[in-house]
Parts: sequence; structure tokens; C-alpha cells
Amino acid sequence: SPATDGDSRGAAEAVEDGKTGFVVGDPADPKKVAEALGRLLDDPDLALAQGQAARSRAEQEFDYDLLAHRLDEALAVLVEGRSP
Repeated sequence: SPATDGDSRGAAEAVEDGKTGFVVGDPADPKKVAEALGRLLDDPDLALAQGQAARSRAEQEFDYDLLAHRLDEALAVLVEGRSP
């Protein structure tokens, strides 16, 4: 499903604003959060499209094997001094 996240900490990095969900500039502003959620509730086709895009991105970018490989490469650069 699509996400609505605040533009704070790491959550906003997981969401491509307008593509896999919405990033709310000020998550403490209930009006802005309600507007973002309302857009999804008012447009089921948009919610479906963003949900599908979010799943696809999660499978491609946040797969545990891929993340482990990226971490291994980054650590190798630090420890061994080799290029990625």
C-alpha cells in the first residue's frame, strides 16, 4: 500500500513523493497529513498505483540480500581499502 510519511528522519527516504506515496513536509501538521491521506482515500486508482509502485520499489531496493551485499561492499571499502 502507498505510504504517507513525514519529512523527518529516515521514513521520507523510503517514499518517492507522489510515486510510492506522499511525503508530508510537517508531520506535526494534522491538516497536511489529512490532505495527503484524503488524496489516497478519494482516488482508489491513485492508491492502487502508488501501492504497486511501492511494492515494486521495496522488492528492488530494499531486498535483504541486496542490502546485505551493499553493506558488505561498503565495509570492504572501509576495511580493505578496495574500490566498490
